Amino acid sequence: MLSNPAWLHRLTCIVAALVLLVAAQGIFAIELPLTVEQAWQIAEDANPTLKAAQASLAAAQGQVTDSRGLLWNNPHVSANGLRRMVPNPSVGDDTQREWRAQVSQQIEIAGQQGYRRAAAKQDLAAIQESAEEAWWLVRAEVEKRFVRVLSLQARVAMEQELVTLIPENVSIAKTRFVAGEDKKLDHNLAEVELGRAINKLEVAREQLLRARAEIAAMLQLQAKALPEVEGSLFANGPSPYSLEHLFALASNRPRLRAFDLREQAARSRLGLERAAVYPDVTVSLFAGREGPVRGRERIVALSVSLPLPLLRRNAAGIRRGGTELTHAQLKGRPPSAIHAQAS
Repeated sequence: MLSNPAWLHRLTCIVAALVLLVAAQGIFAIELPLTVEQAWQIAEDANPTLKAAQASLAAAQGQVTDSRGLLWNNPHVSANGLRRMVPNPSVGDDTQREWRAQVSQQIEIAGQQGYRRAAAKQDLAAIQESAEEAWWLVRAEVEKRFVRVLSLQARVAMEQELVTLIPENVSIAKTRFVAGEDKKLDHNLAEVELGRAINKLEVAREQLLRARAEIAAMLQLQAKALPEVEGSLFANGPSPYSLEHLFALASNRPRLRAFDLREQAARSRLGLERAAVYPDVTVSLFAGREGPVRGRERIVALSVSLPLPLLRRNAAGIRRGGTELTHAQLKGRPPSAIHAQAS
């Protein structure tokens, strides 16, 4: 088959088409101007902080699903069978088969279910707010680095234009010096300015390379593969924000809402630990058959058991919940507010 000229021609055409397609994609990826919206999208898809926040959301949603159950403790089912050999002098040993089945359920009596559900919902809401905060921070960091690259591109273009224009001044100064119209100092100053402009251009280029490497690292791209950025450094029209508006936006940050929700969740968990001091009531229902075949008895019974909280009062859990609440308050409030509440 390899010796078939027609088959070889087709294979060559297919390979050439694939090579051209790959090359075209590579050129498109490099030459396409990068806008800030595209940079945001790339960062959102590749940022590990946002992925970790999404994983935390999945865990919190599972916790909420568990807390929504009718009862926190699963029912316990047990069954047993018994074969009893009873001596009978007249007919020999009498075989008796007995069985018993039981269902037990622990029931919380101090509102633990409500505290647990509230804590799970508040934890989920806090993680959602933290994920939104991380999303805004990633966008802000990308925009900051994008604007820096954009401004350095404009600076490099300006310095390049100056380097192009200054040699004309050097030539004019040299001509005037030869003609005796200017002093040699003027000619030397023009050459010094040319050297300074070249140095500024090199510094700007180096800063641009560093800035491109920083934004490429954040976008999980290679610096050489990063396309030229495109955008405007100046907003169209006056800024719609005032100082009061910025203060209002800052006070409504997702991070602050997350702090408040974490404090509420810690308070709910503290209530859960305090309610755990009260014992869980265990209700059991069992049925069975016992006794000989002719005199067999059916047994159906209901039992209730209650442990006495005398030796262990969940002091460790209560102290741990109080410590968690204190930490949540310290993170979410300024020191002045905490001292005022304590007083």
